[in-house]
Amino acid sequence: MAAVVDYLASDWRAGVLDLSDRLIIVPTRQSGRRLREALAERAAERGSAVFPPQVLTPEAFLSVVRPDGLPVATAAEAALMWVAVLGGVDLNDFPALFPQVPPRTDVEWALHVAEAWQAVRQTLGEGGMTMASAAE
Repeated sequence: MAAVVDYLASDWRAGVLDLSDRLIIVPTRQSGRRLREALAERAAERGSAVFPPQVLTPEAFLSVVRPDGLPVATAAEAALMWVAVLGGVDLNDFPALFPQVPPRTDVEWALHVAEAWQAVRQTLGEGGMTMASAAE
């Protein structure tokens, strides 16, 4: 972490360390918190303050910005998409995901599954992984 702080503060001469125009992508929210803390400590050592950079995980970054400029689906839109997908497939075709088809596969069930999948995807994203890389 010290090397990152050294790099970010390399041009800092006097006054407040202003990194507010920077966007830093970190692997986890915890590492983002540690980075902001380390920057604050460096500024305190010099009797100053820091305007921190915007710090995002890859998952958060991709929920804000897409390389092709298209809008990003909200969590609610993604959940509704999964509800539609789950309602239109035969769960027997996916035994790895559904070893036993639940007795009730209504919209409430599909929404619960969609929310669970989104939570898993977000957790994996915070660790720099995707569902595909986790499956490997």
